[in-house]
Amino acid sequence: NVEIIISGGSLISASAINRTIPKDLVFSVGSIDFGTGTLNVSGTVTGSDITGNATISDNTTLLIGNGTSGNTNAQTIAGNLTLNKLTIDKRNGTNAVDSTVTLGNILAFTANGTINVSHGILDFNAPGALAGSLSSLNLTIGSNGVLKTGGTTLTGITGTINTASGKIVFDGSEIETMPAWALSELEIDNSAGVVTSTGTMNVSQSLIMTNGIITTTATKILQLGTAATVQ
Repeated sequence: NVEIIISGGSLISASAINRTIPKDLVFSVGSIDFGTGTLNVSGTVTGSDITGNATISDNTTLLIGNGTSGNTNAQTIAGNLTLNKLTIDKRNGTNAVDSTVTLGNILAFTANGTINVSHGILDFNAPGALAGSLSSLNLTIGSNGVLKTGGTTLTGITGTINTASGKIVFDGSEIETMPAWALSELEIDNSAGVVTSTGTMNVSQSLIMTNGIITTTATKILQLGTAATVQ
């Protein structure tokens, strides 16, 4: 196992290359650039600091999970980090806990960034987990992907939204506003409740009312598909 520490410098490859860090990435100040390659971290990403210019290059994808050959345990992105592309692929997790990637602080996305939750659970864990250029941030949640808000606002994400096959859990502690997106599954686990934003949120498969209420209006609509169930 290897722990990589980046402090005050840069780790750069001149061409596209994929690299795996089999343990932890401790990222204080500096940058990582593997061109259009992928940086796969099997452990925890910690210690980074947005104000200290700790970044992963816009061209490089930060991959947490690494699919069927990846880490079977829960993982954490514990520090602040500036990046452009994040992919969660925890298909090797054997249960919900082991399939979860939890944010411990802030991810700041540069312009035209992407979040792709293909397999597993991305848990924002607290309000304010996202920063940066959210108006151009693109979000994809696959059929095996789950996004838990932790109270982080999603309505500011206005890039390309591909969430119709995925699931979102609104589990903050204050009233949350749900964007007018299409989902396969929607779970409400917020005792303060949620409100719909202007437009229509479409849920095709299931609405899970774990805790809390949903407030809609004539112009702020929650629409269930013909095959959808309510639990």
